[in-house]
Amino acid sequence: MTARKVLDMKPVVFIVSVLLASGSVLGSTILLVSVGPPVAEWTLVPALVGLMIVIFGPFTLGSLLATWDFRRDDESRRLLRNWAVGIGVFEIAAVATIVFYAVVNGTPAWLPVLFAAACVLLTVVAVAVGPALLRRDLATRQDRPEWTPLSRLDIRRKVMRITVTFGAVFILGSIAALVLITSFGDPSEDIGFALLAVLASSFLASGLASMIVSFPLNSELRETTDHDAALLRRVGKAVLARKPSELDASELPAATHYAHVTSVLLPFQLAFFGQLYAGLMIQQVMQLTTSEDLVPLVLLLGLAAVFIAIAPLLIIRIRRARRWVREHADLTATAPGDVTANRRALTEDRPDDITAETGRTDSVDG
Repeated sequence: MTARKVLDMKPVVFIVSVLLASGSVLGSTILLVSVGPPVAEWTLVPALVGLMIVIFGPFTLGSLLATWDFRRDDESRRLLRNWAVGIGVFEIAAVATIVFYAVVNGTPAWLPVLFAAACVLLTVVAVAVGPALLRRDLATRQDRPEWTPLSRLDIRRKVMRITVTFGAVFILGSIAALVLITSFGDPSEDIGFALLAVLASSFLASGLASMIVSFPLNSELRETTDHDAALLRRVGKAVLARKPSELDASELPAATHYAHVTSVLLPFQLAFFGQLYAGLMIQQVMQLTTSEDLVPLVLLLGLAAVFIAIAPLLIIRIRRARRWVREHADLTATAPGDVTANRRALTEDRPDDITAETGRTDSVDG
């Protein structure tokens, strides 16, 4: 199998992994509620959050280890330790919420022990499988093609795929709902509820399409620093947090490539979060209309609060990435592998050569 085919399989592997993890959360929830029904319904909320962390915590750790090479230097290893400690703390807290649920609701003792053992096992699997996938990926990589910024036509094509996905799911879902309602239900009572369900499904489907079309951009983002997590962290701070002092001149081209990619990737991420949260919030509104439980209201308010916190941050980062691209337009065509030679050229006392190459007399840092 060629490297290109291996890379093309990554989105499929990721989606399958997410679906398996989501199915595991659903199955664990059913097991928890069936074995120990909640005496107090509010205790179910932290337990559900704990179940999600038990499943997705190891998944996150495995994804990091499969994506970034943390063996580069001390800074990379320290970054991995910080991530591992943070995920470990969350996993311990997650198991504690499940233990709390078991104590309050009289759940058998073997159930929290089972979830704790599953968390440990999944973490061990993530630590073993993640680096193996990274080694396989690096061993099968071909020489990187010459980097070019994504064209407006390519961006429009991605947007069109998202739009078509939303429209197709909404139209086909509406037709199916109308047929079912007119055949088996009461149109005057069920049509509004059915259309809300179709609208939520359309947002979720187009959100998934936004994630899928951004996979190549995530791959480009990793390539900007050659899977170096520490360098990506410095570059990200320079571009998105406006701390360019952490970079030297040899890393400016990589930062400019990073800014190009993130200026396109972040809008798709914003679209993904917006559509995902819209679909989930519509589902919670539907739950509120048919149930008196407080759980849908809590989830609805929580989803709204998280999106209100995330959206402005993404918008600010998009503006900063685009500003960096404008301010460093002369480095767009510079390949990351040439930055050492470019640094030597910048530090030599040859202003005429610099003017000939960049068309300006000031330094790249300016």
